[in-house]
Amino acid sequence: MAGGTPSDLRVYPVSPIITKFIGASYQQKESVWAQASPVTHISAATPPFFLYHGTWDRLVYVEDSIAMQRALQQAGVPVELDLLHGSGHITTFLFGFGAEAAGIDFLDRYLRPY
Repeated sequence: MAGGTPSDLRVYPVSPIITKFIGASYQQKESVWAQASPVTHISAATPPFFLYHGTWDRLVYVEDSIAMQRALQQAGVPVELDLLHGSGHITTFLFGFGAEAAGIDFLDRYLRPY
């Protein structure tokens, strides 16, 4: 379960936060930025994913979650993306708008058999 997740760090090449996290700028270590991006590690063995994202998120682009969803679908991984219309990055996490319950339902469907 992931909410408002920056799944491809390469989309944010001038981010001071990611630069500090990686320890080098995008221009200095493009391959490390790719390796640190969850979207580059998807395979058929990836577990089911529930994603949620506020459509007014200005910190992490909603397109990032949409791209993650597509990559998971292409790998044949069960995925669900809950778009929270009119919610920003912080409000999504403060209020949830039902995303937590939807995520628990999703995980229950896929993990209960185990």
